[in-house]
Amino acid sequence: MIPHTLAMEPEVRYCTASDGIRIAYTVTGEGPPHLIASNPMTSHVRLQWAHPVLRPMFVQFSAQNTLIQFDPRGSALSDRAHARDINDYVLDIEAVVRRLDLGEFVLNAGVMAAPPAIAFAARHSEQVQRLVLADGFARFADHIDNAQMQAFAAAAAADWEMASELYGTIAYGAGREESRSLGEFVRACVGPDYVAHFSVLRTIDATPFLAAVSAPTMVMHHTGLRVVTVEMTRELVSGLRDARLTTVEGAWADDPAGMAKRAVDFLSDGWTQYRPAHVDRHGGVRTILFTDLVGPVFDAGCEDHGHAEEVGWRE
Repeated sequence: MIPHTLAMEPEVRYCTASDGIRIAYTVTGEGPPHLIASNPMTSHVRLQWAHPVLRPMFVQFSAQNTLIQFDPRGSALSDRAHARDINDYVLDIEAVVRRLDLGEFVLNAGVMAAPPAIAFAARHSEQVQRLVLADGFARFADHIDNAQMQAFAAAAAADWEMASELYGTIAYGAGREESRSLGEFVRACVGPDYVAHFSVLRTIDATPFLAAVSAPTMVMHHTGLRVVTVEMTRELVSGLRDARLTTVEGAWADDPAGMAKRAVDFLSDGWTQYRPAHVDRHGGVRTILFTDLVGPVFDAGCEDHGHAEEVGWRE
């Protein structure tokens, strides 16, 4: 049963990045602040609550947390000005954090949102207490140059509707109802001009920031997602100071609620004492008490992870 507070779409509000770009954001639920940086291709703070795959995740995330979501520049309800580099995307995160006057919080980023989240966590280590990178990577080029994404980009240049349907297959798998519905959703989030901008986006690289991320980090990898390879995932885990790898069988549509629960369990670990955060929807967070977070130490060199096994490395 969906909690009453989630029965309606959250109210969409706006803040302004330091370079003047308007960013759409929403606040849902009660509890410690949980900020989500969504993949620009599938970020829409209003429509995503009705999406059959995304909604179960957000319901799980907001059950005991104040869930904060935003559309990055160039997508959905935010200004459709395209990012020129990783710093532009970091400005979007900073704008939301500043508008809500967040102190310490956990950060959750998926796919293309991972590099900006890594850069933000490196620059604001005093604020990011825990980090989840769901099918993330350090370099945009590794993702964009993947054969499936190249096919998607080529299709977008010829027929945007067909290309958006292809993106559903890439994310969720062929022949699924969820894949077909994702195509329409993608068209609401971005247009073909976003894909044409790939030549600029492919220069985004968060590798230099990895070693500076001090927050305990969960790196989540779906075995059925071919556009994020094992090599890309291992680079994240080996480059981060305190990383845990969680392998999830299948693709995003197979068990979104279960995937979200793993992230919540990790993000909540260590938050043993807090007073529920009250986030003023117009801005401002008050009455928050956090405990220290101490990340576990994991052995290096693990290779055989198996289904749903959590392991980690340190250099």
